[in-house]
Amino acid sequence: MKSSKISIGNCLKSLVVLLAIHFAPAAGASDNAATLAIHPAQPVQEALFRNWLLSRCIARSDNVGALPADAHRAAALYAGKSRLPAAAFTAGDALIDRFLDRPFRGPVEGSYHTVACIDLYQSGEARRLFDRFAAQLEDQ
Repeated sequence: MKSSKISIGNCLKSLVVLLAIHFAPAAGASDNAATLAIHPAQPVQEALFRNWLLSRCIARSDNVGALPADAHRAAALYAGKSRLPAAAFTAGDALIDRFLDRPFRGPVEGSYHTVACIDLYQSGEARRLFDRFAAQLEDQ
């Protein structure tokens, strides 16, 4: 029974994030600039997408406590400011799953989900995924 409650909870969280993505106001990237922590040398849309990937990965790596809830809110903020199509975020979720499923080992027994999320943030896969959907923005 406990696992079904967790599954339902995860589904509800995902639904809330997807709704936030679709219905968040499309504010300009200059709004909340300090909150967005965008490096000035990076294109804004790529920074938003990479920050979304990192936040969403952290949120999905655990479902207990304040950090996952905060990470879900951060992911919704970044997605709401992005101009990428919704399909980019669906594909991003699949990429997150692949990184979280990778086996990591370290000197201390336990999970290394944060390492997986940081690796995802810095990965070529994240760059290629962004590039694929950014090309659609240029066609508009």
